[in-house]
Amino acid sequence: MLIHKNIFRLAGALILAGVATHVSAMRDYKPYQKESSAYQLAADTQVEMITVKFKDEQKFRLCKRELCVLPADTATLRAGYATASKDAARLKQLIAKYPVSLIPGFGDPADPQLEQKNEQTRSRGLQKFGIHMADMNNYYSLIFTEPTQFGNISDLIKRINRLPSVEIAYAEPPLKVNSVNLAMPGASGYAVPSLTTQGSQAYLDNTSNGIHSIDGWKWKGGKGSHVEVMAVDTNINIDHVELTHLPYSIIWWSGNSNSAIADHGTAVAGILFAEDDSRGVTGIVNEVPLLRFYSARYCFIACWYDGGRALAAAADIMSVGDVITMSLGHTAGPDLNPPECNGSLDCNDIPVEWTSKGFTATQAAVANGIVVLASASNGYVNLDDPIYNDAFNLNVRDSGAIIVGATQSDSANGNLTFSNYGSRVTARAWGHNVATLGKGDPNTTPWDEMFTSGFGGTSSAAPIVAGAAASIQSIAKAMGHAPLTSVEMRDLISLTGQPQIADLSRSIGEMPNIDAAAKVLQAEMLDCNMSYNVAQSGGYGFHSVQVTNVSGGTMNGWTVYLDFDGHQPTVQWTSGATATVNGDRVMLESSEVLSPGENDYFSLGGQYPGSATFSVDCF
Repeated sequence: MLIHKNIFRLAGALILAGVATHVSAMRDYKPYQKESSAYQLAADTQVEMITVKFKDEQKFRLCKRELCVLPADTATLRAGYATASKDAARLKQLIAKYPVSLIPGFGDPADPQLEQKNEQTRSRGLQKFGIHMADMNNYYSLIFTEPTQFGNISDLIKRINRLPSVEIAYAEPPLKVNSVNLAMPGASGYAVPSLTTQGSQAYLDNTSNGIHSIDGWKWKGGKGSHVEVMAVDTNINIDHVELTHLPYSIIWWSGNSNSAIADHGTAVAGILFAEDDSRGVTGIVNEVPLLRFYSARYCFIACWYDGGRALAAAADIMSVGDVITMSLGHTAGPDLNPPECNGSLDCNDIPVEWTSKGFTATQAAVANGIVVLASASNGYVNLDDPIYNDAFNLNVRDSGAIIVGATQSDSANGNLTFSNYGSRVTARAWGHNVATLGKGDPNTTPWDEMFTSGFGGTSSAAPIVAGAAASIQSIAKAMGHAPLTSVEMRDLISLTGQPQIADLSRSIGEMPNIDAAAKVLQAEMLDCNMSYNVAQSGGYGFHSVQVTNVSGGTMNGWTVYLDFDGHQPTVQWTSGATATVNGDRVMLESSEVLSPGENDYFSLGGQYPGSATFSVDCF
């Protein structure tokens, strides 16, 4: 037990010290190189939006709906002010011939406090982590009234990138869901799964191939009662029978929830929130105060998908310690075309933080205290490949988010071929055979009662890990522990999770172990003190000692050390503890369970040639 306790104590110390398993901290924003061809899309790729990011040396803002540059307040800034102003005017001329509207890249364009909110988000990141983030007010979106093909606008993008004040301009790659096999026929009624054994939800089990939710639920807060969770996705069927037990806050587009476009978001919600009852499936954090869902579908001038905008807006709603998960990614990443793709439409798909806007949105959320999880995407690629120009190198660029890969659903424990992999992918979970809500046959089963046993991809892996992270965060808060940051959560999952034991050349990190993580947190929260009386007579010592639990959690035992500074002690008897003599040290252990404020007593007698130094540890 002592070794077990010391492992947990060491682990907890590493977490609180900010020593990461994969990387030590977030990184400053690294400007994108517009000379890179990484954002070059196929000519027939459908494009809804162009992102323009201006250099942070100037403040590009909307003045009466026209792009302008705010007057500079330093000599350095004033030197580039004239050029920046010309570039703002030139951009207006360049886009005049195209059916686009220019709006701020982040936030609600109609919000009069938008600029101030973006600046507050940026400054909090600097205060909390000491990192320099990109100026969110220097991002702008060119929204097409109707989608166009990349070949029609590639020249426009080149011209915008020639402007000296532009850091980078690029066509946002299309946003897509990262699921596989969702169209697999679902079970009718409440047949999936058998909750007596967890059945098709074996990813919840206390095994090397599960996240240990079963034991995690035994901890106070283990079902999510002390944390808020937000799913950013496409759409959701909020009327599903497994979701009606929770009040909800849904920010979504006005599409029909009883449609195929809602299947993906409903499946994600089922993994997280489904009611713990005798039917269907059980969500990992089914006792959250509120079911939160944010659609990445926007409609202002036109309608388009915007992952970066949605992530940033969702984070603005949430509080420190809350959890956001996104199972969306970008299609049409750099063309690696690995042979495993074999013509798959998912080939080369890439995480949202690949783009400048996606990275800034992710980093801003993390820097404001939100735990962010995102799917690694199903692109079959190694994110460590040089083609990505260190975009996924944690020693160069780190948003602080947890990027999740997809593992097999059996003891093989390896990477599923479609899952992106590499050092940036730091956590994993099931990527196929996942039972949840959603796809079925609407001709035989009502929309509100559909289940599937075939959800998968990194789309299922991300909410499973997000559910584990939310459970861990809720347990931590229930203990009175300070909320974990996204980086700390990433480190804790890596430290206590189940290591990948197969396909190690395609690394996708550890599978969370909620129970093990909770024990680390408990060890950090526990504290005890000791009072004692010592009497000596004729070379013999008699000790009466009291150990008190002065922490907010339950102690499962304690250890007292008596160090005799080079002298050899002899123990004659003990009461209430087990004594072990090792050289000049006596170690006494007890497995007495103590609630907060309770005491334990023991006594010790023996021959001691000198005075001892006492210390106590508890677990």
